[in-house]
Amino acid sequence: YLPAYQTTVPAWAKATTVHHLLTHSAGLPPLPARFFALARAATSDPAAAGRPSWVVDHAPLDSVDDLLAYLAEVAPTPLGPPGGQFSYSNESFVLLGAIIEQLSGQAYADYLRATVFDPLGMTQSTFVRPTPTADDNVATLHIVRKEAGQPVVVPAPVATYLPLWYAAGGLNSTARELLRYLDLLRTGGLVAGRRRFSEVVIRQMLHYQRDGGMPGAGYGYGIGVKTDRQGTIFAEHGGGSKGIASHVLVSPERGFTAVALTNLAGVPANQITLAAYNQSLGLPLETRLQDYQPTTYAPEQYQRYVGLYRGGEGQEFIITHQEGQLVGMFNDTEHLAQPVGDDGVLFDPGPHEIYARFLVEGDQPAWALSAGSRIVPRWPE
Repeated sequence: YLPAYQTTVPAWAKATTVHHLLTHSAGLPPLPARFFALARAATSDPAAAGRPSWVVDHAPLDSVDDLLAYLAEVAPTPLGPPGGQFSYSNESFVLLGAIIEQLSGQAYADYLRATVFDPLGMTQSTFVRPTPTADDNVATLHIVRKEAGQPVVVPAPVATYLPLWYAAGGLNSTARELLRYLDLLRTGGLVAGRRRFSEVVIRQMLHYQRDGGMPGAGYGYGIGVKTDRQGTIFAEHGGGSKGIASHVLVSPERGFTAVALTNLAGVPANQITLAAYNQSLGLPLETRLQDYQPTTYAPEQYQRYVGLYRGGEGQEFIITHQEGQLVGMFNDTEHLAQPVGDDGVLFDPGPHEIYARFLVEGDQPAWALSAGSRIVPRWPE
């Protein structure tokens, strides 16, 4: 479908399939293409995120051909062969959107409208963000800025998505309409009791296609797959952008669906849906999906983790070893680490903990850090 797709290993690029793109296992590391794909919209948005300081500037990317040319130009070093590593890749889904357009002969947004939104009655779901007015039920986006060293929440209403990036998360919707979509997944393709979508395809989406980058987590097609404490499989997915944090959760076996949408980035929306799920099971709202077993590491093992890790989307982790304690500096804050399992740690163990795993080979220093569903490579000293 996309013969121009290239990486530094041509044989791996040629071996990449739709399955690899759908499961974020094509081997693409976190890349900065999003900054350039949304560059023209960002010029009119004072709250748009700037590219990381370590990313070389580039002309705007306006088409799939531009994106493919950019990938060939920057020649990203793959994280491994296709199917080898799970690392969330927005570029992979942009390429999937291009394949949909190629096969359907329609723009991605038009295809989704005709095949998904209209059959489900999702009349308020759109890729063109409405402008909030006093009369509309449209949330204004907000961001956090620092003023005099203190965080302050301010409105940031300008939309920054453009058609090239729609397949990577440009949908505007409502909680109720997303519940209709989740109910489609819950029922295996039924709409109002009638078969409207292939049950086989829905089950493939929710099937554990590969590991999902952290203990107990897998990934299907475009959605995460996990198992709760009772062994019940459920699917979930989070999303975030400027002024947005969201999460959805569906359990076909328990007949449960949940949506959390917020108009402020960085809000732990997944804790909202998890609390609702726990409540439905009669569990305390803060119950974890799983318990991690604390362990200890020898000092020399800690030293293998120490270093700087950076991704093209803006990820930056500075890992140090201080007085027997592993410390991570990210999001402008120091986070203490509790070792758990093989090469894994929990930063800030507790309600807002972050799981990370260091990727090591033999007795060499870790070559990458896996966190937030991304594999972030070690940055050269």
